Amino acid sequence: MESSFGEVAKLRLDAAIRSARACFARRGDMLRSYDELLLAVRTRTSMLSRRAQSTPRSLDVALAVNGALAAFALHHRDWHRLPDTWRPLDDGWRRAIASLAEHLFALYPMPRFMTSAWLEGELGKVTAAQDWYKLVGRGRSIREAAVPMPITRAMAHRLSSVPVHLTTIAGLRWAQVASRGGGDDLARAVAETRLGRTLEHEDFWTTVIDHFVRHADLDLAHVGPIVDFVHHQKLARRAPQPDFSMKGRTNASLLRLVEAWHRELGQHGGPSISWRRSRIGELYWLEKRDHDARAWTISEIVASEDLVAEGRAMRHCVATYLEPCVQRRRSIWTMRVETERGVRRVLTIEVDLGARRVLQARRKCNALPGETEREVLARWAAREGLALTEGLRASAR
Repeated sequence: MESSFGEVAKLRLDAAIRSARACFARRGDMLRSYDELLLAVRTRTSMLSRRAQSTPRSLDVALAVNGALAAFALHHRDWHRLPDTWRPLDDGWRRAIASLAEHLFALYPMPRFMTSAWLEGELGKVTAAQDWYKLVGRGRSIREAAVPMPITRAMAHRLSSVPVHLTTIAGLRWAQVASRGGGDDLARAVAETRLGRTLEHEDFWTTVIDHFVRHADLDLAHVGPIVDFVHHQKLARRAPQPDFSMKGRTNASLLRLVEAWHRELGQHGGPSISWRRSRIGELYWLEKRDHDARAWTISEIVASEDLVAEGRAMRHCVATYLEPCVQRRRSIWTMRVETERGVRRVLTIEVDLGARRVLQARRKCNALPGETEREVLARWAAREGLALTEGLRASAR
């Protein structure tokens, strides 16, 4: 079984490398740069070795490493040093990629979380986060970058403390919360919401963050639901309250509104709507353990009433994803596990169909997945050729 997976993994990685080389085929300088990077990584690390692809998680890591090399090659004109002079520390794949990024682009030590700029994005496309990385690497302040959010000196000072596994945007959001007086736990909770994925309407969202900081007695499990509720009321398409303000709000009043909104979402009163299935396969995996077994499934939600039922059972706002599901921009999946005690829902999963990327996965009340759920998710993603966002690879070295 493992050997057969190893063969599949080798084919997947070989295909990813061929795709990168094809992308650079008409740009000889980029292709040469990519090949130099491949050679350096293969001769100095085991990150792309066949042995390193023996499990779904390690295959995902290998694909992420290859994606980073392709991103590095896109910016080859900005290299300060060549790949063949890089000497990695044998301390896990994240540190290796971070050290290679610094070797190529940085004249000064970098905030570790900013390495994620090279692990996200699409093949062959430059991202703003990559340009921010290069600017900071040259010794300039992040405040000089065209970041679409106000960055204070206090916030810039916090960047070195950002958890290393966060994406660039989530890391900036973490630093923003911390610089405004929020503790590490609140900063992490805010970074895990939609605010950790987008930078927009910053003047308004600053008032929401300040509310969280001032009301430190709020159970952090409510941060995600409040952010989702506020976004829906003020900023969603056909928002019911475009003039919504945080002025005069208390935790109690907000939570009453959130609870009422969740009840409304759970009352599916409209006509039943269904949409075509994606071309992504579902998962059935029997996990055999010492004294019992668990059956894991990941299945696609393709009807409005099932979307509502998922949101009601998991106590989150996935029912608001109806429109992007119908338009086939997103697909929503439910992970469940069956034991001798019965079947229970474990995760709700969002997939970007165009990019074939798992954007987020949440347990009940928007909690993050645990280690076991991540392993099952990685198994499915590896089999179906889906990329995982950096946050979902957080527990891998």
